[in-house]
Amino acid sequence: MNTPLITEKQHFIRWCLKNLAFKRPEIAWLLHFLLKNPEILTSIHFVERADQTPRGLVIDENGDYFLQIDEQMIEDAEQIFHEIRFHAGSKLFMEIKFPNAWENHFYLGVLEDNPFFSWNEEIDSETQMAVEKTLTQISLAEEKARLLQAIDQALEEGNQTQFQLLAQQLKNLDRF
Repeated sequence: MNTPLITEKQHFIRWCLKNLAFKRPEIAWLLHFLLKNPEILTSIHFVERADQTPRGLVIDENGDYFLQIDEQMIEDAEQIFHEIRFHAGSKLFMEIKFPNAWENHFYLGVLEDNPFFSWNEEIDSETQMAVEKTLTQISLAEEKARLLQAIDQALEEGNQTQFQLLAQQLKNLDRF
């Protein structure tokens, strides 16, 4: 994912303020502050699982919010505000949780990879095995189609040696 521009971050924050019904006024206050301070927005990275970062702000449309700095959790709005303001140049990983986020182009436009949390760590082994099996089946089907096309060409050219070689490869492939 590319690093979003400040204007994209501002558009997303404006969208949040206009379309999300934050249950706590402190959230709107904080978002307005960020909008008015583009120099701070340069240090903000919108990610999923901001709680897994060394300095992460998590805001939920339902009204929950907290700033986590290493192992310390701050839930006081004024403390969060001052922490962000006094450490404006420090990276801040921010997550805004709301329904259907993945369908929102403003959100997707600012979303960055979280360098401290890999999304595929959440996939259970059963799902991973199913995905690997499907990918293997697709790969085998593509190889089989390639071999069948090459067999047809060998037959058209009357190349018996090539035909036998390809037929053996197809037989070996069918064992999987």
